Amino acid sequence: MDDAAIASLQQLAQAARANLKIIGPRAASVTTAKGAALPVDHALSSVGSVLFDAVYVPDVAKPPAEPDPDALLFIKEAYKHCKAVGAGGAGAVLVAEAARCAGLAGGFAGPGVVIAKTEDPARHREFLDAVGQHRWWQRPDAMRIPA
Repeated sequence: MDDAAIASLQQLAQAARANLKIIGPRAASVTTAKGAALPVDHALSSVGSVLFDAVYVPDVAKPPAEPDPDALLFIKEAYKHCKAVGAGGAGAVLVAEAARCAGLAGGFAGPGVVIAKTEDPARHREFLDAVGQHRWWQRPDAMRIPA
């Protein structure tokens, strides 16, 4: 994961008095792009998106060859439940795959969706603003998603 992106999100979340949680493939720490150990709060296999107000999928240097089905489900459910969904870099590719798996070939779009081709602190702020709205009920395609 991109160290600067994580730091940006953590600083913005702290300023907004939001609790940022790191969800990883396992309960162990994950390694950032600069080799630092980033503690994981929850293993993906042990939590569901219903426990969180939003999901942000950060850029990673080496995305897995095959997306994790649990990650796809987590993202699909967050979108279906009208929560803010954000991503940067390779994270945007995973969000697009989740949308495709949900039958939305055009991707997740509309209010509360903040996707960027690269990590960008301005987009992080936009994402945190979207989280502050709590839910985005104006998603007509959300009801088409089985979750």
